[in-house]
Amino acid sequence: MSGGAFDYLCMAYDLNGVFERQEQMAMMATTLRDWGHDGAAAETEALHADLERLDSSVMDRVERLRGVWKAVEWTTSFDWGPDSVTEAVQELESLTDPSRVTQDARVRSTVSIFQDWPDQPTWAGNTEIVGADGDADGDPDQTIERQFSLEVTVGGSTARVEETHLRMEGQENAGLIEKIGPLVSFSPDDLTPEMAADTLTALTELLASYNRA
Repeated sequence: MSGGAFDYLCMAYDLNGVFERQEQMAMMATTLRDWGHDGAAAETEALHADLERLDSSVMDRVERLRGVWKAVEWTTSFDWGPDSVTEAVQELESLTDPSRVTQDARVRSTVSIFQDWPDQPTWAGNTEIVGADGDADGDPDQTIERQFSLEVTVGGSTARVEETHLRMEGQENAGLIEKIGPLVSFSPDDLTPEMAADTLTALTELLASYNRA
């Protein structure tokens, strides 16, 4: 059989096969860039980054639920009593859902530049301008925001990508622009890993179509 240098990445026909070849995907992106195919390399790199974020998000939620799952399994096997499940659930409910807290931190990318607005994302399906238009009367906290977003829905789950440009218009830091994102989020909060994966795949394919346009 031919090939094999990338563990047959091209033959990964399901999500498990893709996840198992993340290292090979990174190698593929490097090879494409070394051979001068920057567009295909960038798309491969973007997919690899999406998989890393999803992997991290899924494992955060697995760790959150691990104690409850263990209590149920041990109780079902008559090793523990029902009180252990109640205690594990109470502990779970006392925790903050990591999918609401850490996801933005994992994908947040901030840079500071001056004078000119960053380019509008090619994928921007919705654009909103928030804040003053013109002189901010010296208010050091006055900002203008450009908010870009794109959503894709698969069944009962939705993936959303957002990017925000903040421009200071007061005397202090006037002209300073902060670019935040793109940030990826999912809803509702109780998505199964399979639902999140399907929705992320649809979002990735939609973003790729904009990049090819």
